[in-house]
Amino acid sequence: MKPRRSTRKRPRNQRVSNPRQRKQQHLLDVKVRSRKATQYRNRRLLVFVSKIVLAAAMCAGIYLGGRLGVRRFFFENPRSRCPSANAAGR
Repeated sequence: MKPRRSTRKRPRNQRVSNPRQRKQQHLLDVKVRSRKATQYRNRRLLVFVSKIVLAAAMCAGIYLGGRLGVRRFFFENPRSRCPSANAAGR
């Protein structure tokens, strides 16, 4: 014996869910999209702040490294010292 199929056939274009189920699913989709948008916004903010911090650290490193280099290789170097500096030029 063959299993019987339902005698009432549904049109192919008819929706399976009722309006309340569709509204709930839409609400879930909106929540997921808003979470994704929040994550994307937070990620962009983090990247922006990271770039600012990196640029500030690089500027500070260049400044402090330059000061240290000038002091070590120019002011504290005995070969670059002038034994007597005459401003009058006699």
